[in-house]
Amino acid sequence: MLGIQNATASCNDTPVCQLPVSWMLQRPYLHPIYKLNTSITTNTTTTTSSSSNQESSNNIRQSSSHLTGATDPAVALSRQQLQAYLASAEFTAYKLQLSENPAARLQQKHEQYLLPTHAPSRGILIVAGGRKLLTHLVVQLQVLRHVLHCDLPVEVAWQGATEMDNRTLAELQRRYAPLTGFDIQARPYPAHHRRVKLKRWVGKVAALLFCSFAEVLLLDSDNLPLVNPAQHFKDPLYIQEGNLFWPDFWSDWVRAGVWSWLGLNKTVVQPRLSAGAGWSGRNAESGMLLINRHQWLEVLHWVFWINSWADKLYQKLLHGDKDTFALGFALAGAASSYRQVVMPPGGAFWWDSTVLEVKWRKTGNTTCPRVGGWSLLGALQHDNTGRPVFFHRTMDKMKLDQLPLPPQVLTGPLPSRWVQYYIAHNNHGPTKAINWRHAAPHSAFQLMSVGPLPDLTVPSADKQAWQHLPAYINVLPDGPWTAEPSIVGSSTRSHSRSHSRSHSRSH
Repeated sequence: MLGIQNATASCNDTPVCQLPVSWMLQRPYLHPIYKLNTSITTNTTTTTSSSSNQESSNNIRQSSSHLTGATDPAVALSRQQLQAYLASAEFTAYKLQLSENPAARLQQKHEQYLLPTHAPSRGILIVAGGRKLLTHLVVQLQVLRHVLHCDLPVEVAWQGATEMDNRTLAELQRRYAPLTGFDIQARPYPAHHRRVKLKRWVGKVAALLFCSFAEVLLLDSDNLPLVNPAQHFKDPLYIQEGNLFWPDFWSDWVRAGVWSWLGLNKTVVQPRLSAGAGWSGRNAESGMLLINRHQWLEVLHWVFWINSWADKLYQKLLHGDKDTFALGFALAGAASSYRQVVMPPGGAFWWDSTVLEVKWRKTGNTTCPRVGGWSLLGALQHDNTGRPVFFHRTMDKMKLDQLPLPPQVLTGPLPSRWVQYYIAHNNHGPTKAINWRHAAPHSAFQLMSVGPLPDLTVPSADKQAWQHLPAYINVLPDGPWTAEPSIVGSSTRSHSRSHSRSHSRSH
């Protein structure tokens, strides 16, 4: 076990889950139940990619043409204070110290939690704590260690002492080593930042400042890797600029007012972000991201700074933290270095017999009969060759006392117009999903005809040439599978679950 004595010092002795990890693993529905994934994980061999950060990317641009005056005086003053700190000798010395010893800062002025003095250079950071997210975490770790055979070290970050106890952490370390953990709220608060509560999305961003890895893959606990994630450190786009993000289904969460509120020159910044596919018709999603912390420490401070204004931004100008990373690159004057996977996400759907309302039958606030449709379970994210690499389960998440809904239909990359027409909340299609779900009628899938994907070109590791790679086509050995509503549909949710499970196992 790695650092268990030190790690447990920041926990409490009161059980969080009331149920041991061993009990969780005995639940058949909390095992690696995604049998459909075993055909997707074509390469599970752990690889050790070489360190290849490009020196040309380390110099953050000094031009201030990307900045304008922030509309809120308090925001403008706070931004000036952070700019002064990032330009100071104090920050330069700290960054140098951090590059020499990633755990050095964590050893200072904090007696509750100490990391090993020689922290590994690459690893996975997972923000998870409490009964709900620990359920996801156990499944995720089980898949990482025993299905994908990933031996990258893992750091678990929780938000407050009530979210983790000593017994649970010790059991996780025993089963899934190398693994350490820390309490985000117990860490010294980042200097030169507006003080807010480190919870939810804000705490998730803070965890990136606190973690010990030089290069880190950040994963939401409900995001299941489909290939050994060590492979992503060899992605040409990541090697090129030291960061890699993934697109969302949606393209309208960044409101127009955010640019002036933050003091960003949209005319200058947006084209630069688009050059790295940052704003190519898609927002980002932050259920997974890859970043070299040493190379982009200034950017991470800007990202935290944006999220420290969550009370002013969330649900008004931004939807959580997901698009603040691109904006952080822009504030640091490094918009051109932001890199995002170009391949749009596919969808994982299950049939719900009462999820849709037909718009033309609805008048005013009256209800109308509901009809069946394909309800979105989550995003099937790809790498730059078109291969599925993550299943981010954003809806109907796993619970200890309930069987999870199995995906019945997997799609290829979904066009943004299809998404906007059928499953967006403000969609233009004939139906609308209830209760903040995202769902499409069966006809939406009948109309889709997905042929072979074209070959893709991605930059080579040395950036001197473009390599020609065939796109990954077949998700399943015998081709994509869709089921007719008459087969998987049901008048009750429980029947649909048990019936669909038998079909999913056979495919």
